[in-house]
Amino acid sequence: MEDMEAEDGKARVRGAGDLQGWTRRSILDEPRLSEMAKTYRALGYEVRLVDHASETMGECTVCLEGNPDIYKIIYTRSGRKVGSDLSEELYD
Repeated sequence: MEDMEAEDGKARVRGAGDLQGWTRRSILDEPRLSEMAKTYRALGYEVRLVDHASETMGECTVCLEGNPDIYKIIYTRSGRKVGSDLSEELYD
């Protein structure tokens, strides 16, 4: 999967596509969107950011309707290989 962070540190967005195996985490806008995406990557997760409008939601979205283009959904899935040592990456 391609890196989802642009050179300016802002999160880039992909279409929803096939989300089987991905876990929906949160709906955010900048700057928290990029911060959370970076944190999940540091923890070893793959990250996919999806426009919230591209997914059918069965919940209230009133707070998102004022400016829907700025909100993205964060999805993650395990990206760390079994047996990898997180402590080595954290303390290098």
